[in-house]
Amino acid sequence: MASLASQCILVMLPKNGNIRGTWSIGSGRFSRSKDCYNNVRRGKDYSRRSGRDGVHSKTRKSIPGGDLQPFDSGKSAFRFLIPTETLRSDPMTAPLVEKEGYLTMWIGDDRRMVMCPCNGGTVMNFVAIHPSHESASDISGQGGWQELGSKERLLQIYKDFAPSVQSILEKADGSKLKVWNLLDMAAVPGFVNTRLAIMGDAAHPFLPHQGQGGGQAIEDAVSLAALLPAGTAVADIPSRLAIYEKCRYERSHKIQEYTRIAGMDLSEMAKLGKKNDMNEYPLQLQARRT
Repeated sequence: MASLASQCILVMLPKNGNIRGTWSIGSGRFSRSKDCYNNVRRGKDYSRRSGRDGVHSKTRKSIPGGDLQPFDSGKSAFRFLIPTETLRSDPMTAPLVEKEGYLTMWIGDDRRMVMCPCNGGTVMNFVAIHPSHESASDISGQGGWQELGSKERLLQIYKDFAPSVQSILEKADGSKLKVWNLLDMAAVPGFVNTRLAIMGDAAHPFLPHQGQGGGQAIEDAVSLAALLPAGTAVADIPSRLAIYEKCRYERSHKIQEYTRIAGMDLSEMAKLGKKNDMNEYPLQLQARRT
């Protein structure tokens, strides 16, 4: 998703016309031009700079009030893939993949597991979200996406789940099992500083509970592309970026808050006398803000 958003920026914000060039800082293979980076270090003037360098963004520090650090949300996630045919061949797990195109979730008091199809339904993707302290010993440094998790620990964390779920976990390939800490962050005061704009996780890092992080990054990219077409006068860029901030700030943060609500533990919801009902999210969001 982040790579697609990056392509949107590179393709839809060309260097011709009055826009003399764009400098985009990012973490994907589309995101950093070495020549562009070196030119900026030498002081070359670029019309606009966009920071899409992720949750640990360095660009964000150039936004007023943007020197924020991500923090442990209290949850971490294992992730693994299993061929759908492997699940169909086991009587214990076959009923779980009878219907095509479905997302399935198993929810415990303080942990959950999500299953969804990918690659045309030939592979099932699993995300096992659990209290972060239970897998902390598997995660080092900033907890990137390439940390290998312990299959033994995965089985232990979900030992009280249904036998069919445990049968799924047994099928996980331990050599490819990934685990990472789910990071959250306080709201940055804004997305723009004159001709600098941040986007994606640099602006609004998302937890995975509604699968909205990639979609919101794409909305950021398309918004910038619409507001800054080729030929935009350099003098107009700050006002155009102010419109970008106005149209994206509240929407992205509202969806971010709904995502936090969606990820609340059942035990936490019960203490509040609530249930995980999307129709109640606006009321719960209002209560969180008061």
